[in-house]
Parts: sequence; structure tokens; C-alpha cells
Amino acid sequence: MKNAVYIPTFDFKMFSFYRYRYIIGVSSFIVLQTLFTLFHASVLLSNILTIFIFVFLEYKFRVFLKEKQKVKKFNKSEYIGYIDVLNKQDPTKMLLKAVLYIALGILILYNGYDKSYVGVSLAFCWLIMIVCVFYGLIQFYAFSKRKS
Repeated sequence: MKNAVYIPTFDFKMFSFYRYRYIIGVSSFIVLQTLFTLFHASVLLSNILTIFIFVFLEYKFRVFLKEKQKVKKFNKSEYIGYIDVLNKQDPTKMLLKAVLYIALGILILYNGYDKSYVGVSLAFCWLIMIVCVFYGLIQFYAFSKRKS
């Protein structure tokens, strides 16, 4: 939305929920794929449900942000970037998260091949693996830029 908004403390739990909307979508994809494969149901239906969950959560997040008060006089030069926020974490936690993101991506892709997914389902597995590896590499990059 390219606007800064003020999120009051009592709404921070809902913001945190929406902040993890992609992880919720990926988790629902994995659970739905596993359940639909287990019960020999249409895997295409699980893909459609997963896309619906992604779209619904994104829509609800946008509505949530539009309801919040916009911050006037927001200076982008004072904005703390994502890498700077990551650098405030414990270095051990950063490395652990990097390794776990990459491991999660590899395991999701392995699960896709193990369950013999084809077509769109396997493409989703590859996409999730790429995103997980990307986040893992961001963690490694932030660790390398860390000021000791």
C-alpha cells in the first residue's frame, strides 16, 4: 500500500496473524495435499482451496491495513530495513533459522516427489522450496552483514 500505518497494541495479535499469512498458506497447502492424497480425493481441489486461502488472507490483510490510521510525516529515510531488523536477533538464532528454512524447502520438495505429485502440485512444491531457500539465504546474508 506504500503507506505507513499505526497499529495499536490491542491489534498487534491480529497483525501478527496476518504477518504470517504466507506461512499459514504454505502449511494449509501441505496439510491439504497430504489429506487429499491420503483419501484419494482430487488434488486439484486441494490446490484450488490453497489458492483461495492465500487470496482470502491477503484480502483480509489489505482490509485490515485500510482500517488503520495512516501515519503522517513518515520519513522513509528513517525506516529500519528488513536486514537491519534481522541483525538485531541473536546470531545463533539467525543461523538456525537459515538452516531450518533451507531444510524445510528441501523436505517439502522431497515430500512432493515421495507422494508422486504431478503438475500444479509439484510446481507448488518447487515454488515453496525456492521461497524457503530464498529466506534462508536472506538470513545468511543478514548474518554476514552483521556488525560484531
